[in-house]
Amino acid sequence: MNRSPRRAVIAPVLVVLLAVALPPAAGRAAPPPPVRQCAEWEPVEGVMIRWPLGINGALVAEMSEDVLVYVIILPQQIDQATSSFSAYGVNLDNVRWVTADSYSHWSRDWGPQCLFDGDGEWGIGDPWFDGYPWVPRGRGYEDDDDTPAEFANWLGGENLWQPPFYLTGGNWMVDGHGRGFCTEAQLGENDHLTEAQFRQGVLDWFGVDALTILPNYEGYGIQHVDCVAKLLDEETILVKQVAPSHGDHDAIEALCDVLEAGTTCYGNPYRIVRVDCGPFGGVGTAAYTNSLILGGKMLVPVMGCEGDASALHVIADAMPGYEVLGFAGSWYYYDALHCRTMGIFDRGLLRVDAAPPPAEIPFGAWPVRALVDDRSEAGLDPDGCALLWRLAGAPDFAELALAPLAAPDSFEAWIPALPPGSEVEYYVRARDLSGREETRPVVAPGALYRTRVTDDPTDAGAAGPPAVLRAWPRPFRDRLRLALPAARGETAVAIYDARGRLVRRLVLTGGQGAWDGRDARGRALPAGIYLVRVAGGEAGAALKVVKLR
Repeated sequence: MNRSPRRAVIAPVLVVLLAVALPPAAGRAAPPPPVRQCAEWEPVEGVMIRWPLGINGALVAEMSEDVLVYVIILPQQIDQATSSFSAYGVNLDNVRWVTADSYSHWSRDWGPQCLFDGDGEWGIGDPWFDGYPWVPRGRGYEDDDDTPAEFANWLGGENLWQPPFYLTGGNWMVDGHGRGFCTEAQLGENDHLTEAQFRQGVLDWFGVDALTILPNYEGYGIQHVDCVAKLLDEETILVKQVAPSHGDHDAIEALCDVLEAGTTCYGNPYRIVRVDCGPFGGVGTAAYTNSLILGGKMLVPVMGCEGDASALHVIADAMPGYEVLGFAGSWYYYDALHCRTMGIFDRGLLRVDAAPPPAEIPFGAWPVRALVDDRSEAGLDPDGCALLWRLAGAPDFAELALAPLAAPDSFEAWIPALPPGSEVEYYVRARDLSGREETRPVVAPGALYRTRVTDDPTDAGAAGPPAVLRAWPRPFRDRLRLALPAARGETAVAIYDARGRLVRRLVLTGGQGAWDGRDARGRALPAGIYLVRVAGGEAGAALKVVKLR
């Protein structure tokens, strides 16, 4: 059943009557807030494509090395597809046949938008899809429009949220922090809504509270943002560049000016990387921004023209640590690799986020704070959650445990005071008990955060963390992690039972240590309340913990 209304039958007076409220979506409510849509560099479990293919077999084989390949296919086509995939060298163990009808191979445009709602539940955002501005509506795209709902059902009835507006995937990119980008064409597609209503819609249904609507950049075409710009991370945008003589040059530069004026989720200006998209085939320009981030790989369409090598070099420089791979195909300037693939984000996603440091930090201990969100609900592995740092050029990293903060999913570790002028490299690692492990930067240690300690030792803007003892998990059963941030050398810790009797002494080395719940003679202590105190510690250097059976 096609859910997309034909725009010609929507009364013009509706816009006036709606104010900012959106029309109902077949009785379905928006996800519980706050909603978060995943950014492309976050962990995926698979990629959705369609049979017959719109991409070459080598690309399918490459994707199947690392993730599941969800293939939208009719039952009678599976034998033929299996034979072809075997010939291409596809890992068939990672192929999932999703039996559903489809009209086009542009799975990016009509495919499922993966979301987490305010309760942390994974689900599929399924906005309207009914083709493209220059293609008459009602030509079979209703089959594509139905596919996300069929996929949710195929997965076993996952959450399905169906907003009452158009959102075409190729004209939509997000940073995972509530920032989104599209061109004016996306707003024009929703001519049953005012701009205020559209903005409210993407906030309610996709969690985007900072929407940048970019100017259209083509004299004629679908105006999709992924054919002109691509977020490589929260702070870096790859932007198409054409010769001044090209008819779209001025419009592309106007769009780039808007991006350059923007501010990232971390409060910094965007880093704009330009990639020359020269002519190919005599009919268009190269589509290098229409590429796919897949884990630690960047899959780029190559056009068979002289600009390919230069483009791959530019992208590799902008994405240190990533494996940048080029793939030929039946690409167009408005339809290439990204358009024909759709990432399906991990339902048990382990998200690690840390703001990059400033170029220079003050003398003294420096805090690194990270968000670690375990959507598998298996729990975090305390031994696997750490800050790893080193002086630039050193062969090995020092490891500091991430200590929990009061805010949910928030952690902290302190890089110790280093000599003025020191160059520091670091990354954050997290691991959960489902076996997932993620880092920030995403491809660390292939890419690292870097900063420099000021030359002025009197500039002690970060005097060091307070002498607050931290312990986790609380309550605990077998092992209690202990940390006294930025402590130097060895620090004595005493543990007392509920009656005030000393049961154990420990030594924290470099502010790190653990208690196994046993007394000084190695006997397991009973469940109950215990006091952990730093020897000679000031207020705040002691805390109560609960040991479970």
